[in-house]
Amino acid sequence: MIETTQCRLPIVTLSNGLRVANFCSPHIFEFEDGSVLGQRSKEWSDRVRANIEDTVIEERHGINLIGVSITCSGAAMLELKSLAMNGTDDFDLLILPLMMCQALARIPVKTIRGWFGDKTDDIMSKVVSIRRTGRGGPISIDKFCVQ
Repeated sequence: MIETTQCRLPIVTLSNGLRVANFCSPHIFEFEDGSVLGQRSKEWSDRVRANIEDTVIEERHGINLIGVSITCSGAAMLELKSLAMNGTDDFDLLILPLMMCQALARIPVKTIRGWFGDKTDDIMSKVVSIRRTGRGGPISIDKFCVQ
């Protein structure tokens, strides 16, 4: 594990040699090779979770059809910056929820570079989301989602 500003970052080495870290999930990750990546605390997860805003687009049949806007919280960006500035050599991949990966991908490159400076590629090239091997199955060790 490595330290972030608030607590330790769980890291596990998979059977294929990849070292994966859990940025914010309060859940344990079980991989298809039997490796288990530890969880983050609920408090940590709540603090760095994505901002989600629903906008009602239309009402139909007594239900609301909504648009969802997802952005990374300031706390998440600060923690990612802390990781970038303190080095990312301890892990190869940093697991984030797919929504957060997508939110990061929508931030203009100039803005991201303003946050992370010369460490931008170090951290952004490691951000991924999990891919399960099947519905409810273990997590793949050789397929990860980007954006």
